[in-house]
Amino acid sequence: GIWVKVDKDTNISLTKEASKLHNFATKEEMHAYIKALATLYQRPYCGIEPWIGGLPMRTNDFELTSAPTDASGDAGVQNTSSTNLQESSVDEGDILKHNNKYVFYVGKSSNSFRNHINISSFEKLANQEKEVLETIKFEENRNIDSFYLVNERLVVLSTISPYDRPKDVSQLSESISYDSPQSLVEIFDVSDITNIKKVSKYSLDSSLKNSRVIGNNLYLISTFNPTYNVSYPKEYLTEVEPICKEYIRGSTGGNSTSTNETVDTSNETSSDETSQPYEPNKYVDCYGIQYENNRYFRYNYDKPIVVVVKALPQIEGTELNKHDLVQPSQLYASAKKKQSTTITSISKFSINEGKYLKTTSYIGNSSVEYASSNALYLVSNEYPYYYDFNNYKSRSQIYKFGFDESLSYKAIGSVYGTALNQFSLSEHNNILRIATTEGFSWGANGTKNSLYTLKEKNSLLEVEGLLSGLGKEGESIKAVRFMGERAYLVTFKTTDPLYTIDLSNPKAPKKVGELHVNGYSAYLHPIGDDKLLGIGQDTDSEGRRKGVKIELFDISDFENPSSLDTITFTKDTYSELE
Repeated sequence: GIWVKVDKDTNISLTKEASKLHNFATKEEMHAYIKALATLYQRPYCGIEPWIGGLPMRTNDFELTSAPTDASGDAGVQNTSSTNLQESSVDEGDILKHNNKYVFYVGKSSNSFRNHINISSFEKLANQEKEVLETIKFEENRNIDSFYLVNERLVVLSTISPYDRPKDVSQLSESISYDSPQSLVEIFDVSDITNIKKVSKYSLDSSLKNSRVIGNNLYLISTFNPTYNVSYPKEYLTEVEPICKEYIRGSTGGNSTSTNETVDTSNETSSDETSQPYEPNKYVDCYGIQYENNRYFRYNYDKPIVVVVKALPQIEGTELNKHDLVQPSQLYASAKKKQSTTITSISKFSINEGKYLKTTSYIGNSSVEYASSNALYLVSNEYPYYYDFNNYKSRSQIYKFGFDESLSYKAIGSVYGTALNQFSLSEHNNILRIATTEGFSWGANGTKNSLYTLKEKNSLLEVEGLLSGLGKEGESIKAVRFMGERAYLVTFKTTDPLYTIDLSNPKAPKKVGELHVNGYSAYLHPIGDDKLLGIGQDTDSEGRRKGVKIELFDISDFENPSSLDTITFTKDTYSELE
C-alpha cells in the first residue's frame, strides 16, 4: 500500500522504514514535512478536483437530591463511590467528584453551556439541603468537558468552539484567538472553599480528545488540523485534438462557458440512428481538459501551490508566553507522507505547581486512548485505514508513549481491525493486549474478532500472540474486560456469547469457556474476583433490541461461566454505560 519514488536503485525495508517514526532536527525541516503532507493528501486522482469536505457534548444535566445517610459533617464519609476507573492508579476526568467532604459537580447555564462548577457537602446533602455552598463560574461561552480533584487542587478542562465566540468583541480574552477550537486547563486551590484561588490557566489551539492524571501530573491529549490552501496552476493548450473537443462538448452538455467556437456537426449521426459500441479508452487522452473563455486548459497537479495558513498549534498561559505547542525534536512522523495532516499531542502539566511542563506529538489521529500506570497507548484507525485493499481489511496503528520525565515516544505497532473503546486494551507485565473486529456484520466477507498480545522491541510493538475466530459469522465485539491474566469478551449479532480467555501465556492466548444468552453486554464490570456485571440490551431470538438488561455472571469456574440473575427494563430504554 505504499508508493516509492526514487532517483536511483534503492533497497527499502517497508516494515522497518515505513513503520517507525522519526522526529525533526529543525523547524524548517518540520514545516517542510507538514507542507508536503498537505500537498500529497489533497492531490487529486486522475485529474479530479479534490473533495472539499466537534467536540462530543454530554447532554445530561443532573441535580443532587440525596446522599449517604450516615454522613457526619467534618468527619467525612467512607461509603461513597468515586469515578469509575479502568486502572486503579490512573485517574480519569469526570463531571462529579468529591473529597469525602465536599462534592463538586458541573452545572449548566440557561443557554446550555456547561460553564460553572457547583460545590456542596455531604452534610448538606444528608440533610436534604440542595443549596450550593460555592460556585466557580467561567466565561459564558465555555463548555466544561471534565475535571479532577488532586491534593486540594481542582483541575478543570474546558473547550471553546470557534462557533461559540462572544458576540461582543469586547469580551474577547487577549490570550485566546478564537480562530480555531481551544482547549483550556485551569487549576484552582480549593483547600478553603470560601476562598478559592485560581493558580494558573493555559489555552491550547487544539481540540480536546481525552486526559489522564497519574500522581501529580495531568496528561492532556489533543488534536490539531493545520490550516492550508492548495491550488493548481492552469496550463493552456495550443492544440486540442478534435476527439477531445467532442468529449468536452459532450461532458458539458454543449454549454461551454463563453464559447465563440464554431463546430461542424453536419456529418454527425445521432445516437438514436446508430448505436456505437462503448469504447472505454476512446477519450483517455482528453481527461482533465477544460474549456473557458475560448481557451482549453488543464490543471497541473504536479505543481501544487500550497499556502500554509497555520501549520502548528500554540500554547500560552500563566507565566508562559505564546509559542508553538509542537517542537521539532518532539514531533514524530512516518516516512509515508500520503496521509492526513492531523497532529495529535500529549501535554504534561504539574498539578501541584500549576505549571505546563512539555508536549510530545505525532502526525496521525487517535480514536481510542488507554493508559496504564506505565504508558499511554493511542490507537488510530485512520492511518493506514485500508491496508489490504483486495480483502477490504482495516488496520489500526498503536502509538506508545512513556510516563517518564521526558514524556518519550516509545514504539509503534499495528493490528488488523479496530478497537471498540478503551476497555479493549490492557497492559499487564509489559504486554499490551488489544481486542479488535475486522469487517462489518453486513459486509460480504463478514467479520473477524481477534485478541492480540504485543511487546515493545526496538521501537516497535511486535505481535507476541494472536487468538482469532471469536464469535459466530457476522458477530462483532460488544464488550471487553481484562482482569490480570484473564479476559472476558462479548460478541453479538443475534445472541451473546461471553468468552473467557486465558492470557497467562502471552504467546498463546486461549479461549477456555463460553456462555450463550439472549441479548448482549456492552459494558462489563468486575464484582470481586468471582462475579462479573454486564450492562447492555436484552434482545429477542432474531437480535431485535428489547431494552436495557443487567446481568450478573458467575465466573468462579473460569471454564464454565454461568448467569446468576438478570434485570430487564422496558422497550427502548438505554443506558450511558452502553
